[in-house]
Amino acid sequence: MTGSAYDLIEAFGRRVGQAWEASAEGVYVFSYEGRIAVRLQIGHLPNLVQVYATLCALPPEGSSAFYKKLLKAHFFGLDTAGASFGLSTTTNEVIFYRVVEADRSNEKHFILILRDFVYAFDAWQQHIKELGLIQAPAVA
Repeated sequence: MTGSAYDLIEAFGRRVGQAWEASAEGVYVFSYEGRIAVRLQIGHLPNLVQVYATLCALPPEGSSAFYKKLLKAHFFGLDTAGASFGLSTTTNEVIFYRVVEADRSNEKHFILILRDFVYAFDAWQQHIKELGLIQAPAVA
């Protein structure tokens, strides 16, 4: 098993041929097919990797169908490949995220987690478009 979150992030960067440089906040960003900006960040403990991407802007008031769909899918991570939904209070955006314990993972497992994360994210962007409430963000 890999020893630290940093080791996993570095190994993933080497695997996809991306030279990593973290932002001032310690965030590593990779663009999946030019469509999804996935962010990797070492968590509050050195063995945690926070994987996240902006799913959409917070919908207008009265969007109970949207919230009901998210909460239903969020239950035990059944429809999210183990990821969860959160709200950024600084940007008012819905964030799709997952926390990975580096000491319980290795490079191959981490890549599978990232693959599943991207597939689930893609599916949720499609669900959001089908609801017709909001637009998904452009890759930043």
